[in-house]
Amino acid sequence: MVTLDKPLYPDAYHLVAHKFDIDLQTANGLIGAVLLFLPNYQAKLSAVKVRTNSITIEVLLGTAGLKDVGGKVFAQNEMKTTHNNVTFNSQSETVHIGFSPTEMEVCLLNSHDGELLDQVWLRASDIGASSVIDESDPRAVELLVQQGEGEQLEFKPGKLQDSDREELAETAVAFTNRDGGRILVGVADDGRILGCFESDVENRVTKLLVDRCDPPVNVRVNKLLIEDKPVYLVIVQESTNKPHAVKGRGFFIRHGSNDYPMSRAELDEIISNREKSFPYSRL
Repeated sequence: MVTLDKPLYPDAYHLVAHKFDIDLQTANGLIGAVLLFLPNYQAKLSAVKVRTNSITIEVLLGTAGLKDVGGKVFAQNEMKTTHNNVTFNSQSETVHIGFSPTEMEVCLLNSHDGELLDQVWLRASDIGASSVIDESDPRAVELLVQQGEGEQLEFKPGKLQDSDREELAETAVAFTNRDGGRILVGVADDGRILGCFESDVENRVTKLLVDRCDPPVNVRVNKLLIEDKPVYLVIVQESTNKPHAVKGRGFFIRHGSNDYPMSRAELDEIISNREKSFPYSRL
């Protein structure tokens, strides 16, 4: 509920008041009412990454093409406020805002008729999170699969045998040492849904990344049914305690759609950046 030629709204109360001329704070007749906001699968926001002076927005395309989508960004902190339009020439675009926001909203719109396709509102406690898709929504995860493996997405087969376990640990470490990412267990490299029919997958994956990674990698594991098959989405956040290693195998980092042993220069850079952020910490 936002249009290309109007500013965004600070909260749901202002949005409903503007669009429907209803003041929710004084509308006693609506006490107990439920407002439903339904997703639009022409395109979705897949990630919003907040840096010191910029915001990177990533989109998943459904029925729409890049030329069919546009965006708006509202960001503010205690001193500044900005509105920015976004034109997508690729599925990842960076908007330079010139300051670190404490709250922000990103809207994805149909560039032809202004229809709202997706939006996310982030406050200070949320900013820095890499994931904004509904990770419990099988359709949203299907859109992820359609994009194929990449910088922040990896597919793993549905068996947790020894070789698969080591590869999963390497990918989790590679993701957490960079910008985070998602691992889909039960999906083939070509995107076919195989399903994972192992037992107690959530606990086994969590335990694996504690036992095999140093320091342990913290993840969330969600179970979904896609094509009536169980698939597990493993969400890996960027670590504030990197670098992480796979015990006995070394440090890994993500480049493109592959995991690589970390070079000495990359390792030195991570350690240097960590010491700048936490000058009294030591590995």
